[in-house]
Amino acid sequence: MLRSMNDLEGYAIRATDGNIGHVKDSPPYDSAAQLDREQETGIYKHYGRAGYWAAEDKREAAISRH
Repeated sequence: MLRSMNDLEGYAIRATDGNIGHVKDSPPYDSAAQLDREQETGIYKHYGRAGYWAAEDKREAAISRH
């Protein structure tokens, strides 16, 4: 039986050793829309990661100080 993704929202995902998350807990994604920095930031923040641009920003700041 096929289900709509909207019907699955909020379902708990479990493994043999406990809960591992929930369905659709991440930021919204539209494959037709062009990805911008704000959306990237939301995705990286959701997964607790520093964006690839963080290293670029540090490098640019170091160059501007010299």
